Amino acid sequence: MRILLLKTWITNIGNGFIDKGARALIQSTLPDSEVIEISAYGNFAADEKATGTVSNIAREVLDIDCREKDYQEQNKALNLSELFKADLAILPGCVLTSHALRKYDKVLQSLTNRDIPIIIVGGGGGIYTKEMQEFVRKRFKRFKITALLTRDKKAYECYNDDVIYAYDGIDCAFYIDEWYQPPNIEKTFMASTFDKVEEPPIEYNGLIVRPHHAPFGTPFQGFAKRIIRPDDRPIDLSSDIRHSIKSVAKSWLSEGYFEDENLFISDSIKDYLTIYSNAEKTVSDRVHACVPSLVYGNCAYFSYETPRAGLFDKVLGENISSGYNEIDQEKLRVEKRAQSEALKEAVEVSK
Repeated sequence: MRILLLKTWITNIGNGFIDKGARALIQSTLPDSEVIEISAYGNFAADEKATGTVSNIAREVLDIDCREKDYQEQNKALNLSELFKADLAILPGCVLTSHALRKYDKVLQSLTNRDIPIIIVGGGGGIYTKEMQEFVRKRFKRFKITALLTRDKKAYECYNDDVIYAYDGIDCAFYIDEWYQPPNIEKTFMASTFDKVEEPPIEYNGLIVRPHHAPFGTPFQGFAKRIIRPDDRPIDLSSDIRHSIKSVAKSWLSEGYFEDENLFISDSIKDYLTIYSNAEKTVSDRVHACVPSLVYGNCAYFSYETPRAGLFDKVLGENISSGYNEIDQEKLRVEKRAQSEALKEAVEVSK
């Protein structure tokens, strides 16, 4: 069986953890399959170029991004999946949003036109408004999406009736240890990863490494957005205009991420995994800084409020936003085995 693994884009390095975790899941579940990884970075770039600055800012401020429009740039972007014959396509990650699915429109339409079934694995969304659900459901109807394995209960409850087969599962990044086992670092340290909000006070008598999950900045953004966000430091845009202006001004007056001590930036997914697998503990506003830390047996504290935190519910008894927690490795193994069986079922119904 030839499977196209439709990856995302590693402008956010956590997407790489999802993509490689998905590959590990596929290979362990369907060991005789041929897996072809295909990046959607070109589709991401085309969408960023097409949608423009104003809409990007509106998305951040108002959480509105459910446009139904064909963009010239998207239609011009070629994705390698359009050239391959395949038996199945798998789309992993937090793609149940207009922001993500819109980028895949041309790809998914091409697969559907050629009668290639599509399975979403570890699917979730950060927004579940009525408008967002309507947008996502239109994609389920338009494209040959046969099965959905979600990463949180909310996504399952919203969309389980829109596919032939659905399973309330876990995030693909929980398989990342099956893709890569990092080398040991002898030095003791912790990791603090904050790309959305300012780092809170941390009590730790030792080295604090500060990974930055957007190593390539924000390519293809418009001129006006570069004025508002001159670098990739966190800015807090909201309906509070005064607060938003203060946040933008602070970003302009800073020296960017290089104000921080022990900043860590790399173009290698494995380098980040080496940090998280060796850190005594991790505190972050990024879910995918916490996931590998937990998977590799360390403790993590997710210090940010978002529906995306729901991906921890099934594998972690404690609330990860309440403090540092470790994962029950046996419980995780049980969930991973169950998801592997669910993927087998999804493949069968998709034939």
